[in-house]
Amino acid sequence: MKKVIPIFLFLTLLSCTEPVPQQADYIGVYRVIKVVEKGNSIKTPTLNHIELTEDFYISRMDRDGDNKFSPDEISRSTYLFDVHENLEAYIQVTGNDSPVTLLPDKYYDLLFKRVDSVGRVTKLYLRKIR
Repeated sequence: MKKVIPIFLFLTLLSCTEPVPQQADYIGVYRVIKVVEKGNSIKTPTLNHIELTEDFYISRMDRDGDNKFSPDEISRSTYLFDVHENLEAYIQVTGNDSPVTLLPDKYYDLLFKRVDSVGRVTKLYLRKIR
């Protein structure tokens, strides 16, 4: 009986812990639905996507409104994926000083939250399209 209690406690504690986010959980193409910067909502009427692959952060923004992505409307950067001690996933995009926290959301598929060096908070609300 004494051996059963420690095993039961171990299994109970194991089942209560949150799984550590993995990079594979975030791989995909996301449509930017809206952007909120300094509390102000910025509409995103143009076609724009953010794609996370295993190696690249790819941003596509249709600047000319033709519903296509020309080569000059696509940027590609490497990034590092990691997890904060509070189990929040984040990426550090090459060439960007501030990390981007990847947050789950009840309505949107994902939020990107970035706090720049002066404390300005920017959130991108994303829907996964593939």
